[in-house]
Amino acid sequence: LQDLYDGNNGLFCAGLADVTHRVAAFFFHRYHPALRMCTKHWWDYGYQTKCGGYSYFEQGVRPKGLSPLPKQQQLTAKGQVEYFRRASKLLLHELGHLYLLDHCIFQNCLMKGTAHLVEDF
Repeated sequence: LQDLYDGNNGLFCAGLADVTHRVAAFFFHRYHPALRMCTKHWWDYGYQTKCGGYSYFEQGVRPKGLSPLPKQQQLTAKGQVEYFRRASKLLLHELGHLYLLDHCIFQNCLMKGTAHLVEDF
């Protein structure tokens, strides 16, 4: 699993779409339901053994026992559904751009632009 970068600014992005060339790229690295990350330092992240609903460190404290890669065990049914839900939203959002849809200001709109993954989930 890898992050996608859209330039030299060092910030990752989950997806990009280029209407001119009719291409979109999606990276689900940060969408894994067992991922936990810091809200201030995006490069500080790891994977827990169990999936949970909230992907950020609680009160900014890094949990003990995070691994650099997700464990090879199967995701639970609930974890699979959450991973699929997150990935589907990203795919549909980027495909929307290929159909000339721009970002939207409404909170529950699939085309809502986001500045943080907590807004994506």
